[in-house]
Amino acid sequence: MAVTISAMTMVIYAQVGGVAVVLVLLAGALIGAVNALLIVVLRIPDLLATLASMFVVMGLKLVPVDGQSVSSGMVLRDGSVRPAASPRTSSPSTARSSARSRCRSSSSACSPPPPGSSSPAPAGAG
Repeated sequence: MAVTISAMTMVIYAQVGGVAVVLVLLAGALIGAVNALLIVVLRIPDLLATLASMFVVMGLKLVPVDGQSVSSGMVLRDGSVRPAASPRTSSPSTARSSARSRCRSSSSACSPPPPGSSSPAPAGAG
């Protein structure tokens, strides 16, 4: 439930993470209050009430998204497409993978990695 609510908040409704966290906490409190009502007031055994509410929540969370996974690039009900997240080009893993692909595509040998890096040295180095 928390993943679906936070993903819907950030992807479909284009809100920031803080809003998603608040909505997830409110939804959890509401579901907890319903569980408390079932257990304390209606005297339904706690395990049965918790499992029943879990199944209800699992079914209800599919309704707003028509059973789809929520992700950037998904098609919404009105036919519009949620924009995909732009890739980060400054991350170290991206820089390493692009450097590896340049080494593979070039005919000259690649230079050894800088001292202290975790990459192993080429076979002829050292």
